[in-house]
Formats: sequence, structure tokens, C-alpha cells
Amino acid sequence: PDEGWEEVTIGETARWWTHCYLRPDANMIIGRVNVASSELLLVEQRDLKAILPQGCLFDPTQSFKLVHSLLQQAISLPVGQYCMSHRLGEDCVRFFRAAPEED
Repeated sequence: PDEGWEEVTIGETARWWTHCYLRPDANMIIGRVNVASSELLLVEQRDLKAILPQGCLFDPTQSFKLVHSLLQQAISLPVGQYCMSHRLGEDCVRFFRAAPEED
């Protein structure tokens, strides 16, 4: 950015937004650091509405649709222990049921 501070990643934005969503009265305190000098340039306080900058690629609506879909699939499974797997770039998630313990 023009100001000299580091850019926030989509992953960081998503974590911040989720943190504030799950804790409705929470605010994030964000320190802006000059990447060249490591000098603290700015301290910001943001609430849930201010976490997502204009033009941000993180879309909470899409993320919650995905989580809702996963939970719907998980609750339809028989009671047991499962491992959920997702490969980068794939549009599906796999649930693997734990093998029964041998005596």
C-alpha cells in the first residue's frame, strides 16, 4: 500500500471477521507496521462492520453457506468418530468413519 504498511491477507480478514462475529461486543485492535523499518505507524480499533475493507475478497455469506452445508452433512451421519478431509482446489469434502477398535 501507499502508506508503507503491510497488506492484510484474505485469511487474516476472515479470522478477524469470525472473531468479532462470534463475540458481538468485541473490537479488533490492529497495529500497522512499516514493512521496511518495522516502525509502528498506526493503531486502529475496528468493530464487525469495519473489519471488511472495501473491495475485500472475503465474503462471509459464502463462507457461512459452506459451513452450514458441512454441518447439515455431518448431522446426517450415524453417531461415531469421523475425520473430515478436503483437498486444496476441490469443491468437495469427504467424511471418513473411524474403524472399530479391535479387542
